[in-house]
This record gives sequence, structure tokens and C-alpha cells, in this order.
Amino acid sequence: MKEIRSVKANPHRSSMFSSFPFGRFARGYLLLTFVMAGIVSFTSCRVQLIPNRDEAVITQTLQIAKSIDSFYLNLMNTDSSDLAYANFSDSYQAIELELRSLWLQSEAKPLNSESARISKTVLDLWVKYKEQHRKNNTYNLHLAPIHRDRFHELFVAFLNAEKAKTIQ
Repeated sequence: MKEIRSVKANPHRSSMFSSFPFGRFARGYLLLTFVMAGIVSFTSCRVQLIPNRDEAVITQTLQIAKSIDSFYLNLMNTDSSDLAYANFSDSYQAIELELRSLWLQSEAKPLNSESARISKTVLDLWVKYKEQHRKNNTYNLHLAPIHRDRFHELFVAFLNAEKAKTIQ
């Protein structure tokens, strides 16, 4: 006669799962439940670390870059005897006003520190060159192309920072 052995409980097995109605499959179902809850929570939440791209700011930036480029073209084509600050003060003020507006918009937007930093750098540089021109009452024409290129590089950096906001 064959002896029927009873299944003894394993004393090493956790008793936590013994109360689940699924018995030995409880661990698998519990794991599946946690995985599904994790997937649902991760797909339903979205953390945004950068602001959305602002087409109005891009348009304004391109317009300011064009104004600065025009300013330097005008400056480089001016006779050296006509480089007095008074001849350019209106242009300096108009462009500074636009740069301050761009900086304010960049600062006001949340999570926009890179664009705000670049726009502040452009503004500070513009004011520095303006003050040098005002103090000397002339402009070193050898520096004009260098200054123009520096502004160009800063605007490219600003526009690239805006472009990066579309990469999600």
C-alpha cells in the first residue's frame, strides 16, 4: 500500500502571502499589481523641466538681431569723422529698449534660466559698448565687426536654447 504524505508547510516561507486567496500565486499577482500601478502612474504624470517654445519671443529675437546687425552695418559705413555718440544715441536707446523687453520676457517665464541668462548677457554687452561709445565720443571701427559677430553668436545661442525646448 502506498503511503499518502501530507504537504507540510514550509517554515521558511513567508506567512504574509498565506492569507491571499490565490495561494502560491499571490506573489506573482502582487508583483503584477505593483508593476501595473507603476506604469499607470508614470504614464499619467508628466514633469516638465523646460518651458514651451515661444514663437513670439523667437520673432522678437530675430527682429532685435536684425536691428543690431543694421546698427553695426550703419556704423561701419559711417565716415570716421561722423562717429560721435550723438549720431547713434537714438539707435542705442531703441535697441536697448527691445533688449530689456526680451530679457523681461525671458525672466518672467518659468524654467527659462538659460534664455534669461543669454538675454541678460546680450543686454549687458550692449550697454557696455554704448557706454564706451558715449565716454569716448567715438567708436573704434576695428572693433565693430568683432562686436557685431559677438552679438550674432549670442543670438544664435539664444535661438538654439529656444529650439531645444521643442525636443521632448
